[in-house]
Amino acid sequence: MFAVLELVADRETRAMHQPWPSTPPQLKALVAEGMAQGVSFATRGNLILLAPPLVIGEGELTDAIVLLDRLLTKFFP
Repeated sequence: MFAVLELVADRETRAMHQPWPSTPPQLKALVAEGMAQGVSFATRGNLILLAPPLVIGEGELTDAIVLLDRLLTKFFP
C-alpha cells in the first residue's frame, strides 16, 4: 500500500508551495499535529507519502485518512 499526494499552491499552474526539496512550513506543522494525534505522515518537499503498515486495520486506515483530510483543510485552506 503506497500513495503520494503532491501539494501545489495553484492547481492550474501546478506551482509548488516551496522550491524542491524544501518543505513548506504549513506541511511541517501538519506532520507535527498528525504525530501529536498518533499518526505519522512522511514528507519529501511538497509531497505527502502514505505508506501504512500492511497489518493496519480498516478502521485505523479510515481514521488516519479522516485525520489527514482534517489537517489538509486546516493547514491548506
